[in-house]
Amino acid sequence: MFELQKLLHKFLPKWGYNAIRILWINLQIFIIKFRHSFLVKSIGGKTKIKVVFLVYDRSVWKCEGVYDAFARSDRYEVSILVCPIINMEESESKKKK
Repeated sequence: MFELQKLLHKFLPKWGYNAIRILWINLQIFIIKFRHSFLVKSIGGKTKIKVVFLVYDRSVWKCEGVYDAFARSDRYEVSILVCPIINMEESESKKKK
């Protein structure tokens, strides 16, 4: 992508490059809005929405209040998935214990 930018800068005047850039950004915004509306419609018909919290360290997890808010609601099916760090060096592992 960076090479394409260099090429466009080389052959296009500044106003032409800016116009293409603005069109590209607007296209990306349109695609994002379309995907968002599609996803909202697909979720809207469901009775329960599944929410998963990924946690790798209990002491670092600061989302307990958010978890409790989701858990109180009947609309959400909440779960916690613990993802241990498996590539931690031995010295770091001993410090944690």
